[in-house]
This record gives sequence, C-alpha cells and structure tokens, in this order.
Amino acid sequence: MDESDINKLDDQLWRRLGITQTFEQLLVKAVAVHPGPFGEVRDFAGQALQGGAAKFWEMSYPQLVKDLCKRQILANADGEVSLSDDFGDRLTKLIEGQKAGDSYVAPTPGVTLEDVLAQAKAREERLKAQEKEKKKTARKTTTAKKKAASAGSATPKKRASSSAAEPKAAPAAAPAPAPEPTPVITPAKDLFNSRRVNRLLDALDNNQLSMDQLGSRLGLSGDSLKRFLNTTSGLNLTRVQENLVELHWDGRELARTSDIQRRRAVMETVKKLRATADEDD
Repeated sequence: MDESDINKLDDQLWRRLGITQTFEQLLVKAVAVHPGPFGEVRDFAGQALQGGAAKFWEMSYPQLVKDLCKRQILANADGEVSLSDDFGDRLTKLIEGQKAGDSYVAPTPGVTLEDVLAQAKAREERLKAQEKEKKKTARKTTTAKKKAASAGSATPKKRASSSAAEPKAAPAAAPAPAPEPTPVITPAKDLFNSRRVNRLLDALDNNQLSMDQLGSRLGLSGDSLKRFLNTTSGLNLTRVQENLVELHWDGRELARTSDIQRRRAVMETVKKLRATADEDD
C-alpha cells in the first residue's frame, strides 16, 4: 500500500479497525507498506526508534505478531508477515473512503442509528434539566438573600413605656457572626493514586464528560474535584472547556500506552501529580 495513504489515517480511524496501541499501529503500518520476512518487517518497522524504545520494540515484537495474527489482523505464513485478507480489505475500503471524502464515526457494533439518536436526545434533555435546576437554585438563593437583607434593615418599633420616669431598655447586642468553616484540604497522597488516574484515562479515552459526571466516576466533588482537575490540567493530562473535561496531549499519550508500560507510566504520573499538588499548597 502507498505509505502516504497510510500516514493520513488518524488514531480515531485506527481505532475503528481495532488498533489501539502505539506499537500495534507501528507494526500494522509497516506490514501494509513493506510485507516480507519476519526479521525484515521487524527492522523496517523499528528503524525510527532509538534507545529504550528500540530495545522494548525488539523484545515485544514476536508477541505483537502473535497477538495480531490471533486477532486475524496479520498473517505469518512460512516466516512471511503480511496483512490478513479480511483486514487488508477493511483497510483498503477505509483508505478509499477517506480519499472520496467520507467522514463519519462508526457506531459501536450492535448499536443502531436510532439508538445513537435516542442517546443524544436523552443526553440533551439531562443537560437541560440540570441547567433548569441550577437556575432554580440560584433564584431561591437570591430571594433568600434579599429577604435576609430586608429583615436586617427594618427599623424596630419603639415599645410604649408605662411610666415616663421608667428607664429605657438598652438595645440588644447584635449576635456575633458565626466563624467561617475552615476548608478541608485532601492530602495529595489520598487525592492522587494509580487507581484514580486509571479511572480518569478510561473515562475520558476518546470521550468528553461534564465535571459532575467525571466527579461521580472518580469519587470526587467540590473543592477536591477542582483541585484534582487544576493539577491534571497543569501537567497537560486534562483540559476543561465550558464545564466539559477531555484528555489533553500527555493524557491522550498516556491512554495509548501499551499494557506493558501502562503501570509504570501511571505510577510516574501519580508522583508528578502529588509533587505538583504539594507545591501549590
């Protein structure tokens, strides 16, 4: 296949073909352009890698070929690695569709167009209901504040005295203002852990969620959720736009990290988050 056509496919299109990991994508691209003997394909695919990435590629290559053959994406016959017939046809159709100007998102298998439209309508109705509830709460708060201000500014009536010589009662002292509650700051080691970071990556992988939706999945709310998002946004893991949260540059790269490297990368990310949160405190 033409290498320029292959390079025009973005990550979303590769996901439609079932290719989600970086090394999987690297290998499939190489086989599509340069199928051949087992060793030649390995060297061709890894020619741009250096240092630790190159060593990891050498170690993981045999298992990658085995896994992709098992999923009927590659074929390895007599030491010759190539695309399977079925996957090759799917890849060719996808490229031809892109050349023809097709642009659409394939629904999840088993989901009809009616299901997608119904889900979109339900999501829109939920957002409208949430917005209506927020406005209602804001109106109640404003009304309560106005009533409190009006009651505080009212002039108290003067009580009639039974005798002119009777001394006037001293005005009652104003109640002391209640002390403001001290905000509780969740320690960074409790706020950031590998389990919560993995939940964040899984929830936002190729998706956007409102702050409330993400907070319910992470078990966070209020100041703790704001602190969590402020720190992850500062490290380019997330981005918040008009109350919607999505993965940013480093977050998308971390979400695409292979399972072998994911655990180590997440632990390093947790350390950076905790250190950044402690500095902000």
